[in-house]
Amino acid sequence: MLECDQGGASFLRTRHTRAENSSRVPEGDRLVGTRVGAYTLNRVIAAGGMGTVYEATQEQPRRTVAVKLMHPGISSPSAEKRFKFESQLLAQLHHDGIAQVYEAGTHCDGDVTVPFFAMEYIVGASPITTYVKRKNLDIREKMRLFALVCEAVHHGHQKGIIHRDLKPGNILVSAAGQVKIIDFGVARATDSDLALTTLHTDVGQLIGTLQYMSPEQCEADPQNIDTRSDIYALGVVFYELLCDRLPYNVTHKAMHEATRVIREEQPAKLSTLSKALRGDIETIALKALEKERDRRYQSATDFSQDIHRYLRSEPISAHPPSFVYQFRVFARRNRSFVGAVATVFMALLGGLVASSVMYVRAERARAETAEAWEAESRQAETAEHINTFLQDMLGAAQPERALGHEVTVREVLDRASQQIDEFAGSPAVESGIRSTIGKTYYKLGLFDEAEAHLERALDLAVRSAPDHLGACLATLGNLRRAQGRLDEARDLYRRSLDALRASLGTNDARVGDMLQNLGTLALETGRLAEAGPLLLEAVGILEASLGTDEVRTVEAQSALGAMYFHRGMLDKAESVYRDCLAAQRRLLGTEKVATIASMNNLGVILKRQGKLEEAQTLLVEAAAVSGRLYGPAHPYTIQARKSLAQTLEARGDVSTAKRMYLETLETAREALGAKHPTTLSLLNTLAALYTNEGNYEPAERLDGEVLAGHSAVGGENHPMAAAVETSREALGAEHPTTLGLLVNLAFLRREEGNYNSAERLYREGLAGHSALYGTEHFLTAEVMIGLGVTLCTGRDTHEAYLEAEQLLANALRIMESRRSPGHPWLIRIMEQLVDLYGPEKLDDPHKRAEYEARLPARPTSARKD
Repeated sequence: MLECDQGGASFLRTRHTRAENSSRVPEGDRLVGTRVGAYTLNRVIAAGGMGTVYEATQEQPRRTVAVKLMHPGISSPSAEKRFKFESQLLAQLHHDGIAQVYEAGTHCDGDVTVPFFAMEYIVGASPITTYVKRKNLDIREKMRLFALVCEAVHHGHQKGIIHRDLKPGNILVSAAGQVKIIDFGVARATDSDLALTTLHTDVGQLIGTLQYMSPEQCEADPQNIDTRSDIYALGVVFYELLCDRLPYNVTHKAMHEATRVIREEQPAKLSTLSKALRGDIETIALKALEKERDRRYQSATDFSQDIHRYLRSEPISAHPPSFVYQFRVFARRNRSFVGAVATVFMALLGGLVASSVMYVRAERARAETAEAWEAESRQAETAEHINTFLQDMLGAAQPERALGHEVTVREVLDRASQQIDEFAGSPAVESGIRSTIGKTYYKLGLFDEAEAHLERALDLAVRSAPDHLGACLATLGNLRRAQGRLDEARDLYRRSLDALRASLGTNDARVGDMLQNLGTLALETGRLAEAGPLLLEAVGILEASLGTDEVRTVEAQSALGAMYFHRGMLDKAESVYRDCLAAQRRLLGTEKVATIASMNNLGVILKRQGKLEEAQTLLVEAAAVSGRLYGPAHPYTIQARKSLAQTLEARGDVSTAKRMYLETLETAREALGAKHPTTLSLLNTLAALYTNEGNYEPAERLDGEVLAGHSAVGGENHPMAAAVETSREALGAEHPTTLGLLVNLAFLRREEGNYNSAERLYREGLAGHSALYGTEHFLTAEVMIGLGVTLCTGRDTHEAYLEAEQLLANALRIMESRRSPGHPWLIRIMEQLVDLYGPEKLDDPHKRAEYEARLPARPTSARKD
């Protein structure tokens, strides 16, 4: 080359100059403390081939970011173009699993201008391989984490971007367990206009990290690379996560030999490394690592879905490569060897006669396998027909078909309902479509329309689609439950459970789901003894089949926590809800209904246990998140704010609690109405606060408003009394809801001055609470207080005072074992005892003085429950 190029010497000098410049590239920490754009660099996080990444601070808005600066010594126009291209690509991506770019720009470093971009700072980030080792994750947990990576990559692919350098160093996991994919600096857009106008990679230029490259990427032809190259790289990372080694060893190999290994050699099977990885896991990994792109997963979401199918114990879409295909691949790589074998092939024919018996046996086995495959094929064909119909149905809302008319979901469903008859000859397909349409009507609250489709779907499944029977029974059961036809719902759930066990076995996740449905229904109908075993079995099956860190498992655990709460087992309920909340934050994020509900439930439990500071923290978060998502007028927000105000009051921050009560009460009146139970409950709680302050005039006014609201119908027929009777009929006399309503009605009767009715109701409530929760439970103690106060005020006899003394003393003993000193309930009981031992009642100055001495120095609180 030097002989043919007159500029050879100049070429050498140029290289020497570049080397000198490179030697003068400043250390990364030289820039620490300087400003780059709107950011102050704090420390070096990492350095790569193109740039250095710094932790930095942005003032407006105030936050920590990561700033990536190109090395000043890199002056190649193509390198600068690729760096700028990275920021353009990342700015298009908005996904929880991809590091978000905030800004791109340039920075003057002396006489050199270098590009930079500011991006999301990932707290406690570590490569995914390091994270799984540090957390000691099991196989299922690794797979669940990796599925999140696939979903993030799929988002990038949908935006027309190929990463081309997926590896553990570019797949980080934050300290909170959130996957974050970084460094799209070698990505290539699949959008042709963008690719042609921004960046072109020359043929023969390898972009990426060799160990994770696909066979076609090793050929270094940019026109021969598509999103399936990223699927291959994901397969390598998946393989490495599962068995802590790469599928190929190309360390210390020459470039041409390393690329040959990747293009031609097969990776070691996972089952040879660990028996735990054999079967479906191995099949999934090897499908992602197929040499031929058409045989790989065609999208990252296909990869993710197969992982989820495995975790749900469902059949995966991937299948091991056939013997014929494996032989064809082997023959291509070993042509000479296969040719030699062919010359002696005729000699093998003599063995056919001797092996005929084995052949017959093999054929029988194959026939059985073929029958199973045929059944699976029928199911796949049915699913395809259903999906095609539903896609066409949803297509009716597209602008070009709607012709400017805004099509509602109801209209789409109605149109689809008129077209189902075309599947009259395919009962399995018709059953699936009707089930989907019926479920959608049900979600819209159109129960009559849903009922017609779901009943027909069930009838078809009974006759012609046994594989679909369990799901049809479950969906119709959900509708019956929503309609209030609880006995029918229970029967349908039990039939569904039997059908699912018959078709799937006893340990399938869908069996666990149905056990959970039965358990929560038992809770709703007051059958606590029945609910416990059902929910425990459901949790056991879901944990075994899906793992502990999966949304459906956590949902069942939450139901189990509710059962413990209703049984008065607050310590167990607290433990379960803590685990559920931690999992929901990790799996769903904070801004989900289930997460908000768990925050509120755990907050209420902690409040009842007297753990007020922690309860306040949780309820503040629940109220804030609910308000941000649903607005201040949503029932979730109102309930969270009410619980928070009660906790603030219990902690002694009465002024803040009062302000929150008033604001929430105004919102509830406007949004729910003056006579809504939530509004009346807020009125009652605020009245009690005023009474505690000794501010009796507004307390009496609010109490009157509460009584007027509850007594709108009048007498024994007012809404609370009707609610008690309705609950008795629907849920049973011993259901927690019935007992709660009963005690509330007793309180209202006492406030009305109807002491005989109040006493009767309190006694009934005390008997029910004692039977359900036991005589030592705090809820039972609360009813004791109500009955004791009623006896003190309603029956002016010595016998009534003695019974009230016994009730209040027992309640105080129970409460003291569960409440912290100074808890409002303890103060109220002692104040009531001080009054009871006064000269007008039991006249015991020694005991009166004993309880007066135990009272904290604070304003006298209300002497009512």
